[in-house]
Amino acid sequence: MRPGREGLGGTARRSRVPIRAATMTGVRNRAARPADVPDMVEVYSASRRDMQARLGVSTPPPSRAALRLAYGHVLSTGMFRVAEAQGRIVAIAGAVLRDSLWFLSAFWTRPDVQRQNIGMPLLREVWDAGVRAGASTFFTWASPDLTALAAYMKLGMLPGYGIFLFEGAPDQLPPVPAGYEAAPPRAT
Repeated sequence: MRPGREGLGGTARRSRVPIRAATMTGVRNRAARPADVPDMVEVYSASRRDMQARLGVSTPPPSRAALRLAYGHVLSTGMFRVAEAQGRIVAIAGAVLRDSLWFLSAFWTRPDVQRQNIGMPLLREVWDAGVRAGASTFFTWASPDLTALAAYMKLGMLPGYGIFLFEGAPDQLPPVPAGYEAAPPRAT
């Protein structure tokens, strides 16, 4: 047994299958640009569909218009990086920094290139940018994807995920407060 494995129950055995993930070659990480937003939304959409299929989750996704708006906001007010391979964006990582608080708002890798050492280096770049900018508290609202959760914990975050998922349309909404106007999000 390796040190630190005592007390876990059973006997630890060496696996004959390498645990290390393959590394995809020809990947280039760079700062995201406004023109990348539609491709970034596609990475999110493909990755989310795959994750939901694997985990049996059926919550509806946000609209592409809302995603374009959200990613555009993070791009203009925070930090957003993309990984490119073979001429296409294959992974995204974005965070916002407010004072010393760093919030990971997006971390997705296309299903066909997951576990190929693409996402974690990209996430570290966004994390390191936060450190350089003065962040001292790092957090995220995590998906239930185990690979992503492991990446967050490698960096020292303890990710949270909702216990309950609510579906459906509300039948009674409170009135809009005085001085406010309710409107759907504007597409970018």
